Amino acid sequence: DLHSFPTRRSSDLARRMSAALELLDQALRSVPNNPRLSLLRAIVLELAGDRAGSDRELRNIETLWPEWYKGWLANALILESRNQHEQAEPLREAAVALGAPASLTGIGNNPRHALQALNDDIAVLFH
Repeated sequence: DLHSFPTRRSSDLARRMSAALELLDQALRSVPNNPRLSLLRAIVLELAGDRAGSDRELRNIETLWPEWYKGWLANALILESRNQHEQAEPLREAAVALGAPASLTGIGNNPRHALQALNDDIAVLFH
């Protein structure tokens, strides 16, 4: 029935997010210290609504791989998507200093689209 559709849809999305996180956790146990898997995990946590988990994962990425611009840029994009523009700016600047392409750093309009562009190279994990 029409009234239960949003609940079923939310439930289905929650199951898919949970399954994605379980798969990523298994992958990280098999291939520990993989920055791309960790970044994908941070993004899935954010999309699942676990901001604290996403923040922890992003801080871990920045600590383990401080020279990797994608971690800094993903964090900036996530903060932009939360309308935390002032906190995002220094992270975006760090990403640019580390070599982030200009096409990924103009994030004012739609940070979620920029996040997708940032992670196109790892999206193949879900095909």
